[in-house]
Amino acid sequence: MSNKTDHKNVRLDDKGYGLLGPSGCGKTTLLNCIAGRMTLDSGTVRLKITRRSELGYMPQDLSLHSGMSIMENFCFYGYIFGLEDHVIQARADELISFLDLPMGHRLVGELSGGQQRRISLAVTIFHDPKLMILDEPTVGLDPILSQSIWEYLLKMAASGKTIIITTHYIQEARQAHMIGLLRNGKLLAEDPPYKLMEKCSCDNLEEAFLKLSITQEDRDVEEEFYSSAPFQGFDLLALVFCSSYGPVKSVPNKEADKHGTEYSRMNERYLKNQPILIETPKHLHVAVINEEISLAECNYKNFSTGCFLDDVHNVPLSCLYLKFLAERTYELIEYNNKSLAIDHVNSNEVWGLLHFPRNYTDSFAHRFWNGTDVESDYVTGSFLDVYMDFSNRIIGTLMKQEMVLAMQSFLYAAMNNCGQNPKIISFPLVFQKPVFGSLNQEFISYSAYPFICICCFFLPSISTALRLYLEKSEGILERMIVNGVALKEMLISISIIQVGIHFVQYAIIMFIVQFTTDLVIQGSFLTLSILMLLVGVSGMLFGFILAIAFNNLMLISYSGMGATFILSFVSGLLSATETAHGIIRVMRRFMPVCWEIDSARSITVRGFPFTHPEVYQGFIASIVFPRTTIVDLDHSSSQPQNSKLKQIAIEAIEISFDLDSFSLIQ
Repeated sequence: MSNKTDHKNVRLDDKGYGLLGPSGCGKTTLLNCIAGRMTLDSGTVRLKITRRSELGYMPQDLSLHSGMSIMENFCFYGYIFGLEDHVIQARADELISFLDLPMGHRLVGELSGGQQRRISLAVTIFHDPKLMILDEPTVGLDPILSQSIWEYLLKMAASGKTIIITTHYIQEARQAHMIGLLRNGKLLAEDPPYKLMEKCSCDNLEEAFLKLSITQEDRDVEEEFYSSAPFQGFDLLALVFCSSYGPVKSVPNKEADKHGTEYSRMNERYLKNQPILIETPKHLHVAVINEEISLAECNYKNFSTGCFLDDVHNVPLSCLYLKFLAERTYELIEYNNKSLAIDHVNSNEVWGLLHFPRNYTDSFAHRFWNGTDVESDYVTGSFLDVYMDFSNRIIGTLMKQEMVLAMQSFLYAAMNNCGQNPKIISFPLVFQKPVFGSLNQEFISYSAYPFICICCFFLPSISTALRLYLEKSEGILERMIVNGVALKEMLISISIIQVGIHFVQYAIIMFIVQFTTDLVIQGSFLTLSILMLLVGVSGMLFGFILAIAFNNLMLISYSGMGATFILSFVSGLLSATETAHGIIRVMRRFMPVCWEIDSARSITVRGFPFTHPEVYQGFIASIVFPRTTIVDLDHSSSQPQNSKLKQIAIEAIEISFDLDSFSLIQ
């Protein structure tokens, strides 16, 4: 409680105690301390109750599962407190009849505001608690029903239960045995209602409070209250009906582990995402200036097998090279003006220009026959000039590789046509069959499964964060915590549903990959699927952390997208991690998903089994984060609520970037 709040050892024993005061005077702070949602800077709050099931809490907000029916809400909280099915049914029938509620199958979100408040009240008193904290239970209700509720609460108070009520209705304060007037954290007066009005020479409590406030101003106890505006009425009135309880300092949660699992329906809207997989670029436009022969005269389908070394050869070598290049799905566009073609390269109308000299084939033949004695003009005339647009490094690198491979095929075919050994003019470097992958491996095979891994982390994190944020913003999370549900249990209950959603998302992604690409998984599909599901669990925990750490939906979204954006560059999705700066390579070891991406590549491209270090390290990394976070949540569940969430968020965020802690142990 803040330093400005001084309740002067307020005792609530065997009487109805009304705490009256304007907004911000400290009433809600006191109720939050009683409910365990806030901690005291000094002093103690002593309660006799020893279990969370003995506490009933109705927050000012509705804090109900709007997507569930009335009966489902009753069953949900009934299971939390360990009630049997027949007890839940009997209690539900009683409260539906007493509070004049609709049929149990009606969704809460379809009901009016007054009906929802009655359901919130019913949920609070459903398990017949010994201590009830009700925040404005009669707001929006008709007078007859309000009076019935008051009679019911008075009856419960007479049976030895403690009921704390806040209300806007000042006339309800007359039912209290004792009135405490609170202003700016100071207790102005404490007397029975009739005696308080008698001392202030007035007929109502509003006037009595106003006179006491003016007296306080005259004493200069607090100057800020009247400096901004005069007293403008009453905001909250707390009525307390108490029985004599001895001191118990804390309210432990003994039943949470047994009855804390959440049973709720899935989200009404299902997020479906279709990944965009990066294909190897095809049908790229390439300009060609062939001074030997026009493209129209190059007949690719009926290409002659004549030898270019003969005195009379019937086809230029430039046509042979263009044949192999066209087979690699390039669109060849003929130009007659070199300057115009280069201008089109600069304007990005074509990706490159190939320029064949007029004597290209003859120069090639002279170089072959004359060897080191060949004239320099023939050497120059045998070169193919290429002008490339390397502004897009990925496409430029791929085109360069394709042109080199086409040149190798071209030289091999040209020498075969002449009956010569192709190795005579081949590169003195031979790439044998790769140990893993292939020489013509497409870019998609390098990036597809890392991209899927990022999706398996990002999609569950966002959906989990949004789901938990909705429960947090609607007060449902707060209500469940007060009722004894541990954060670890909420995490597990949400994860049960999210795992099912993640499985469907993963199935859709893999369906698209298998039926729209030629990708082949060299290793075990089951091992890959288990790894991706574990990545999804890590994403769920990351979303859980985001929802706890931030109170703004925009911050949650930006943080999730920002983390994914960083991971896309650091994890090796778009480029090899070996090319990164040394600091980035060190940071990568402490970031989520990175180890899992390496494992996914080892499974899909190399075919490594689970027992290989490159594979099981990713599994260890995906298990360390969830296990550490769950243990931390369990350890922190007994701490006060106002500091618990921040502490969990800070610690969990630190843990989330320490996914390879196992390597430090090794």
